[in-house]
Amino acid sequence: MGGGGGGQHRQNDPHYHAWRERQNRQFDEDWDAFNQERQKSFDDEFNKWRTSRTVGGSSGSGSEVRAESGESGSSGGSGTNRPSGGGSTMTSSGSTKDK
Repeated sequence: MGGGGGGQHRQNDPHYHAWRERQNRQFDEDWDAFNQERQKSFDDEFNKWRTSRTVGGSSGSGSEVRAESGESGSSGGSGTNRPSGGGSTMTSSGSTKDK
């Protein structure tokens, strides 16, 4: 019953609007501070990572890449995961038959 009247009253209430503006400003300031803190944290962490990659030497990261490509080549290139031509096949009756 009285829900609609409260909303109309707030539209004309300068004290409510002033309070709401203060609240929104405080939320905006908190949000900006949060974002600045997160951005600084990201920048610091990224710079540490970039420095460690540069100082650690590119030969270490290159060997990791070579090891990964070697592993994928050895497991995928051997064909052990693919079915071979030999073995048994299914007949039309549902039983298996050796080749």
